[in-house]
Formats: sequence, structure tokens, C-alpha cells
Amino acid sequence: MIRFLILLTCLAAPARAQWLPIPSGTNLELVDIDFPTDSVGFIAGEQGVVLRTNDRGNSWQVIHQSPALHFVSVSFIDEATGFAASGDVYKTTDGGISWVKNLDDSLDVVIDVYFVNDTLGFAGTETGLYRTTNGGQSWNKPVTTGSYSCIHFVSPTTGYFTGGPSPGDPLYRTMDGGSGFQAITNGFLSIKEANHFLNDSVGFLCGWYNPTLVKTTDGGMSWSQLDSVNWPQCWDVYFHDEAHGYYVDNSGGTYKINYTANGGTSWVTQLTGQNNWLHELYFADSLTGFAVGDAGTIYRTTNGGLGTGEIHAASPELFPNPTTGFLTMDLTRFPQGKYEISLYTITGKIVATYHSDPGPLAVDLGFLESGVYLVVITADDLTRYHARVLVM
Repeated sequence: MIRFLILLTCLAAPARAQWLPIPSGTNLELVDIDFPTDSVGFIAGEQGVVLRTNDRGNSWQVIHQSPALHFVSVSFIDEATGFAASGDVYKTTDGGISWVKNLDDSLDVVIDVYFVNDTLGFAGTETGLYRTTNGGQSWNKPVTTGSYSCIHFVSPTTGYFTGGPSPGDPLYRTMDGGSGFQAITNGFLSIKEANHFLNDSVGFLCGWYNPTLVKTTDGGMSWSQLDSVNWPQCWDVYFHDEAHGYYVDNSGGTYKINYTANGGTSWVTQLTGQNNWLHELYFADSLTGFAVGDAGTIYRTTNGGLGTGEIHAASPELFPNPTTGFLTMDLTRFPQGKYEISLYTITGKIVATYHSDPGPLAVDLGFLESGVYLVVITADDLTRYHARVLVM
């Protein structure tokens, strides 16, 4: 038996380094980001700037710029074909290098574009909604009232659309792929900047005017307030599941990325800065995330921003390590409380989650393929410990 003591460095002081700044090659405002594949991603923003990465976000290159355009939304269906909103809808078929107008409406302004798959797509405008079912070859406008932005689908049939610039604008929902829509009203008079749903029941909605960060578990019929302590001016929100989530707060002259591991009961700040705003939060998987904003700002994390809480002197013991099956995690030296233990692949895919009281926890890893896995232990107070285990 090989017994390794995995010592963790204290992350309390350098915690903000878990979101690392990435050179963008531009000082222009960056507004939206999308990854059509694991490795290839795009960022778009003012003056029609488009950045591309071919290495999972390690580096970015400016591949397009046009002062006549201001891209506010981008959606790619593969690494060559994508769409962007700049008053109208523009399309690229060469990986973002060149763009041509795909949808022209001189009487309306397109403010969001989103493709569910390679055929079904939507373009939200200030006065309605366009829909395509043939990959942008043609568009129809089934909805001619209301303002539609921040389009997010949880399946090919169920999607949610954030309302317009008025605090009283509703959230919209479709259950049939965009053939019909329902306006979901609530008591939160806020300019609704973003929504993120996990399924057709559980979702999150946030706004910055009359700050709002709320959650629903019944498809938007009722809502509960999250983080009523900070009352954030929330510009974007993202949850991996009901417990683990992030939101961007642009208030008080600073920007922050806040994180919860308990469904919003408590939050910790993973990143903070001044003078600029962050506009978009995007996760390629459960560990790899990006935030983009003013002045060419790009932040990237490859560990979900882990280590933002206080790290106690005691460290978890994992044995045997390497292992061919059972792994024991000794949590006896940790403070009393509940623990969540998650296992990730080195590419950030979660493969197992366990819950435990302090004490030894034995788990069978025999179902895993051989390789290195990240073990993440989250305490009640959001303190995080992490180590690596080799499965033979």
C-alpha cells in the first residue's frame, strides 16, 4: 500500500490568481464568448472585433475588426460557421475571419443571436423575435411584440428569453422550440440582464437596475431571492447544478465574480477589480471558465476558481494513491461539518460526487478509466481542498 499525504498550499492570500488574466491583443470592449468545440472558441465585441482560440483559451488572436459593427452577441454551430448580432445578424463560414449580413431588418435592432443546434436559431430584437429552422438560410418573425435577449435553451424544445430594458419586462418561455411563447411575470422590478436554466424547472435570473439575483424551481412561476446580503448589480449568472454557481457583480466601481457551493445560501468572492465591467461569464466545463469585459479584459480559470476560502493547516489523506479500486479519504482532522467531495477528469468533466461527515470515507473508483483525477473537497464554509489521485 502506498500512502501519500497530499499537502495543499494556502490559497487565502493568492486566491484571486485562480482567475488568471489572459492577453487579448486588443483594448476594445469584449461582450460575448462561445465555444463550439472543446478547443476552439470565439469572443466578440465592439468595432466588430472577433478573437479566436484554438487551444482551449490559453491564447487568443484578433482575427476580425470592423469599426462599422458592434457585436453584442455571438453563437457558433461549429468551428467554421457562426452568427453575430450587430443591429442585424451577420454570418461567418470561415471561422470568424469574414462576416456577411445574414438577416437585415431596417426597422428593428437585433440584440441577441442564439443557435440551439445547426438548424434551429433565434435572433432577439427590441420589438420581437426572429426564428430560423434551416441554419439561417431564411428567417421568420413569429413574435412582433416585446424585447427578447439572453436566449438560453435547456433542450431543443425548452428555452428562456430575458425581457427588454424596462424593469417590468417579463421573462419569456417556449416549450415547443419557439413556435409559441409564454410571458412569465414576477415581482422583481429589475432590468433583467441574464438568465441561466439547468432544466425546465430550475433556473436563475439576474439584473442590475434594482439589483436582483433570484432562483426558481418551478419553471419561473415563483422565485426566491439569492444573496440578499450584498444586493449585487448582477450582469451574468451561471450554475453547474443547483449547488454550485457564479455571478458577475458590477457595482460600486468594482467588478466581482462571486461563487456559491450551497445553492446561494452563502457566497465568496473569487475575483475583484476596478474601473472596468465584466460582461459575460462562460464555462466550457465544470472547471474551465472565462469572463470577458471592458478594455480587452479576459480572465480564465481551469479549476473553477478553487481555493478562495481559508485553507486549514490540516490536509486530506488519500490512500492508497495510486489506487486500483477503493480510495479512502481521511477527513478526521478537519473542522466538524458536512463535506462534498467531487472527482473531475483533468479536462474538467465531473465523474462522481459524494457527501460525507468528518471521518474516513471509502469510495470505489473501479469504474474509472486509468488516469489522473482531481479530488475537490468543499466544506460547509466554502473552504476548498484539492488533491490529485492516480487510478491504475
